Amino acid sequence: ALALDSANVQALTALAYTDALEYRNASSEKLFNRAIAADSSFATARFWHGLLYLQQQRNDEALAEILRARALEPASLVINTGVTQVLYDMRRYDDAEKSGRAVLALDSTIQLGIVDIAKVLVEKGKADEAIQMLRPIVDVPGMSHLEKVGVIAYALARAGKTDEARSMLQKAESQAHEKATQRGMVAAALDAVALSCSPHRDLAVNPAKMLAIALADTNPV
Repeated sequence: ALALDSANVQALTALAYTDALEYRNASSEKLFNRAIAADSSFATARFWHGLLYLQQQRNDEALAEILRARALEPASLVINTGVTQVLYDMRRYDDAEKSGRAVLALDSTIQLGIVDIAKVLVEKGKADEAIQMLRPIVDVPGMSHLEKVGVIAYALARAGKTDEARSMLQKAESQAHEKATQRGMVAAALDAVALSCSPHRDLAVNPAKMLAIALADTNPV
C-alpha cells in the first residue's frame, strides 16, 4: 500500500503498531508521526501512538494522545477503556473511576470496562463493591477467564477473604492446566488428520492443515 501511496495513513499506522508490538520503539515512533502528519484526524493512529507511549511508561504523553483519540471518536469503547487504564496506571483513581463509569454508561456489559473499574475500586478501598461487580461475569465468556479470576481474587484478599481467594486461584490454575493438556491432545489429533489428508503426507501448507490450525486456535474443551 505504501508503494502506491507513501502517505497511506492506515498502512503507516498498521506498520507502526506492528513495530510497537516488537518493541522497535524508535521505528514505531517515526511511523506514527508520519501517519499523524498524513491525517491528524485518524483516531486509531492517535490511540495506538498513545499505547506506544504507555509501553514506554511515558504516561503523561500516553494520556494526552489517547484523549486526542477520544475527542475524535468519543463513543469508542476501546479508546474510552484505554483512558481508564492509563489513569489507573497513573494512580489517578478518582479520575479513573469517573472514566470507567463513563465507559459502563456507554455499554454496561463490556467486561473489560467492568474489570477496569473493579481494579480502581479495590485501590480506593472499595473491595466489596468490586467483588459484587465481578462475580456475575467471572465465568461468562468475553475476556480472559484467568485475568478475571486474578482480579477478583485480589479483591477478595484485600477484603480479608483470603481463603476464598486462594481457593479460587487454585481452581483456576487446575482448570487452566487441564485445558492446556486437552488442547495439546486435540492439536496432536488435528495434526494427524492434516497429515493423512495431505497429498504429500506432510505438514506443509494444505487445506487440511489450515482447517486444523483454525480448529486448534478455538477453545475445543
